[in-house]
Amino acid sequence: MSQDNTTEIDEIVSLMTPLMKDTEKKRLATVLLNKAQSVVDKDNQEIEQELDRIKRWFYLKLTLGYTSVIMLAAIMITSSCIIIFYDNFDSYIVKSAIAALFVDIVGIVALTWKVILKSD
Repeated sequence: MSQDNTTEIDEIVSLMTPLMKDTEKKRLATVLLNKAQSVVDKDNQEIEQELDRIKRWFYLKLTLGYTSVIMLAAIMITSSCIIIFYDNFDSYIVKSAIAALFVDIVGIVALTWKVILKSD
């Protein structure tokens, strides 16, 4: 038993009823202290689990954000090249590139609106 626990046990014993024997008081105080310590340990464990969950969620969002930025840039570059050099491609490929570029731009605007302007 550590010095801190002994001091806490003595404080608890001093608050107990005088009808109890000192050994009963110390035994009860030890049980109460151990129970309180187990509750604190459980709470600390739950807090650590929640912090780990928050960290993992943050890294997932960060990874998805970087991946989406790279993919958006690749789509924009590819679509732009197809649109600029339209005479080298069939008409349906050029139309598909125009549609992809449009959807890409709308996606960037929606993402900016949702993530940056509407973030809580």
